[in-house]
Amino acid sequence: MPFKLVINGYEPPYKTISTGDYAVKKNKIWSKNTGRSASGRMLGDIIAVKYTVAVKWEELSQAEVWELEKALSAKPFFPVTFTDEKGAEVSDKTFYSADMQYSSKYYRNGKAFYSGVSIELIEQ
Repeated sequence: MPFKLVINGYEPPYKTISTGDYAVKKNKIWSKNTGRSASGRMLGDIIAVKYTVAVKWEELSQAEVWELEKALSAKPFFPVTFTDEKGAEVSDKTFYSADMQYSSKYYRNGKAFYSGVSIELIEQ
């Protein structure tokens, strides 16, 4: 397993996440007075750096999608443990979720599956 991901106590399946579909970003949060001066020079202060974790599954069963949805919807802010860009485990951050997206729903052997399920987790 190349990375770890636990969302609000739920560990989603890793089997259908390809390497390119797990991304950790660091977002700079700038002060209110940030902007360009009359000469075009950028001015301001970085007041925080926050994580965004983006994940996309090639395929999830309907039951797996429901479990993921429960973890994301139980409360507005929740703990997330993940592997960062250095390969270190981060477990002391609180996140919220952007809307979950699905590319398509289909049936195989009488069971429902979703393809292209993606989420973005944004640090509070």
